Amino acid sequence: MLTYDQGDLEVEMPSDLHEFVKAFVRAMIESYLLETGRRFLPAGQTTFKRRLIQKGLEADETYYLTGFDRIDASASQPSRQLPAPDLAIEVEVTEPLMDKLPVYAGIGVEELWHIDLSGGEPVVRILLLKSGAYVEQPASVAVPHFTTELLRHWVARRLASDHFDALQAFRATLATAKADPDGI
Repeated sequence: MLTYDQGDLEVEMPSDLHEFVKAFVRAMIESYLLETGRRFLPAGQTTFKRRLIQKGLEADETYYLTGFDRIDASASQPSRQLPAPDLAIEVEVTEPLMDKLPVYAGIGVEELWHIDLSGGEPVVRILLLKSGAYVEQPASVAVPHFTTELLRHWVARRLASDHFDALQAFRATLATAKADPDGI
């Protein structure tokens, strides 16, 4: 994955742990959105760049959750500039060389979930873009009911078990929560 910031380039090679956690968080988000009937467009690791400010990156996962009319998902025009996604997921297994927050902010990503595994235990931050900088929040605006504690709990549970069992448990929680929408 690439991050470019005004002449500096960082190239990261994702580890198996990185990919396992990223895939689990993606499955959680998509299970929730499907279960709640919320429309979304996943953009994965699309490269987002802003040439005028010399910033670009490939997030681990990205989503459009509103304003689908801004995007023609059927078009295959590699030179076009997509609008910033509504949500980006960034999983860190090792300490990055570059501070990616200014790059995400320069691109205009409204919400960023940062999952840091570099210390062993997952540390989760939900960051919202306000006045050009990120402010840490306890809960997501983009995906209702997702909090830092919920994400930390389920990522830790995934690390302690396997993908299938952890995801099945999460999906069972979703099914139970249908009766109590605040109970995820």
